[in-house]
Amino acid sequence: MALRDARYPARAVEFLRLWRYQRFYHLEPLRLITARAVRSSLFWVDGVATSSLPADDRGLLLADGVFETLWWDGSRIYYPWAHERRLISGLRVLRFNDPEQQARGALESLQQTLKNGTGSRSGVVRLTLTRGSGPRGYRPPTRAIARAIVAFYPSEPAAFQPVTLGWSEVRWSHQPLYETAKLLARTEQVLAAAESLSQGVDDVLMMDAEGHVISSSCANVLVRFGRQLLTPKLDGSGISGTRLAVIREYVAGRHGASVRDVSLTREDLLDADEVLLCNAVRGVQSAAKLESREWHEFAVGRALNADVGSGRGDA
Repeated sequence: MALRDARYPARAVEFLRLWRYQRFYHLEPLRLITARAVRSSLFWVDGVATSSLPADDRGLLLADGVFETLWWDGSRIYYPWAHERRLISGLRVLRFNDPEQQARGALESLQQTLKNGTGSRSGVVRLTLTRGSGPRGYRPPTRAIARAIVAFYPSEPAAFQPVTLGWSEVRWSHQPLYETAKLLARTEQVLAAAESLSQGVDDVLMMDAEGHVISSSCANVLVRFGRQLLTPKLDGSGISGTRLAVIREYVAGRHGASVRDVSLTREDLLDADEVLLCNAVRGVQSAAKLESREWHEFAVGRALNADVGSGRGDA
């Protein structure tokens, strides 16, 4: 039976639910992505509504580009300064022409596209900037203009929810040049996210080759000891996130805390008063369980999330 056959929509749904229950019985019930949900997503390439991409795009062929995941509340992007700063850094790492101008232009166009095209709905936005089309081979074309690919996924803001964590066997590679860049090639994170499914946890923590904690599969890590917030040093691995920047530069001080960059081990996390994850989609979440260690007090995580998740943490 072809699952996309319109004659059998209900049977296809029930088949998928039964298969998933038998295979992944330990996971929460699935909210199936239907054709209606797919249609509710919106896509633009260089400001034109389309889901098609040229086959010679270097981002597609060579991961030659950068991306940002942003939150749109129906009228504005949260913390555009943090996204702009990281976009500029990433384009500079990839040696794009005029990285400042291209990053700012892309964000300005993004704002206009979302205002005109989303009908005041809130949701998650993915902005991808590739080096555009080019000839075969690694050598980048000169004077390339970034191609902007925008995807919009309507959704409501994520509620504060403590999460369960595991450990990933995938290690971050070491490349100091990439420290400030969010590049397209995310193979390590894809493999780590797959591990979270197989382990039946919400997310997994990732280390570098020396055994230092770097991040989760999709978020920065903060560890609380009293009023001190510690975050992993990202001097050779990892990605410094926009919400981490907001917490570091604005929010932590309001709660009588400060953020320090240190080398963190597995034991540090297990001994912590609170383990926190942060990114643009989740906001701030506290860990409820890691190995046999359980946490039951999430006051700081809730407070940080209230500030960061409001979109006015930098006010």
